[in-house]
Amino acid sequence: METNSDLPDPSLYIGRLTAEDAFFREAAAWSLGEIGNPRAVGPLAGLLLREMSTVERGGYIAHAEVVRACVEALRRLGSPDSLYALVKALCVLTRSRGVDEETVMEIVEALNEVGGPNAVREAADKVVRCARGKTSPPGLH
Repeated sequence: METNSDLPDPSLYIGRLTAEDAFFREAAAWSLGEIGNPRAVGPLAGLLLREMSTVERGGYIAHAEVVRACVEALRRLGSPDSLYALVKALCVLTRSRGVDEETVMEIVEALNEVGGPNAVREAADKVVRCARGKTSPPGLH
């Protein structure tokens, strides 16, 4: 992926995506969406997938603000590399106990803006393949 040297360095905010405090993770995700540096796509997708793993374990979103900030940042960045994480989040949330309709709608809108219908189908296929154990999910390395 090419980087634009005119964009601010996202390293500080990328580092904060792993903060223990959800407030710092949320603020970092929002900031990365504002900065617009494509280097943030992988770390943001990784954070979204980690947040979804807590939903899979507990059945509800522990930090909805963090999830929404990740989704919005990924939408703003507009990279197809975020499609797997967005589709996975949609699948996990629709199976959770306390479905947050607002977050689900934000994910659907982000999917449409980032990739359109064909890209969504491809990303959904990736989610299925990963669920079957044939590939490792991107963003969790």
